[in-house]
Amino acid sequence: LNRILVIQPTTTAWMYQNASDSPDRLKQIGDTFFDLLMSFERAQIEYDIGCENVMAGHGSVLANPAKGTELIVGLRGYHTVVLPPLTETVSDKTMALLEEYLRKGGVLISCGPAPALVDGRPSDRGAKLTKQPGWRQVEPAMASDVLTPTWGKDFLAIRRTPHDAGNLFHHRRRLADGELLFLVNTSIESPTSGMIQTNARSVEQWDLHTGAIGPYPFGKFQHAIECRFSLPPCG
Repeated sequence: LNRILVIQPTTTAWMYQNASDSPDRLKQIGDTFFDLLMSFERAQIEYDIGCENVMAGHGSVLANPAKGTELIVGLRGYHTVVLPPLTETVSDKTMALLEEYLRKGGVLISCGPAPALVDGRPSDRGAKLTKQPGWRQVEPAMASDVLTPTWGKDFLAIRRTPHDAGNLFHHRRRLADGELLFLVNTSIESPTSGMIQTNARSVEQWDLHTGAIGPYPFGKFQHAIECRFSLPPCG
């Protein structure tokens, strides 16, 4: 259940499928998108990837006084939308959703200039997006800092130890009676450690080798709790 939607630059990539004069452009688009997603993973940012084709059939905008403005895709609502680097074009339907989303108070983080094309044709609609209060353009390297979790009902933040050399990834599932948090260190050389901060009421450790469930030490953090973690290489 993620609240950040990252638009996949598929329609931009389509423009270069048969571009024999610029064979490296397609690879550049894919590589920069992958690098952006990996920077989010390393920063423990929780997100979904937005497919323009799916959004065209299932996308809408909802301005909710309690939740704020959300871009809706099916049964999911997103409070922040991200445009990756090198997004040169979007579909007409995607642009219409973004226009309505920003007009109603949504937040759009762009990791590059606004798209200058709509359906592959020159358009000033992207430039007009930048005039909306919710538009914010940032360097790709700074995007994860902007998307750091903020306090709220489902708050969870994973703070890495400074200069941590491990490769930490996580997966979280929210259930009716609590949450499951899986941490993994994919580095084969370096350990990883840090602090988990959450507004949950308690913490348990589930041993995946034995199935045993036991308590896990935690302390108070503002109005919530925090606990430390440490994982060995490949732990």
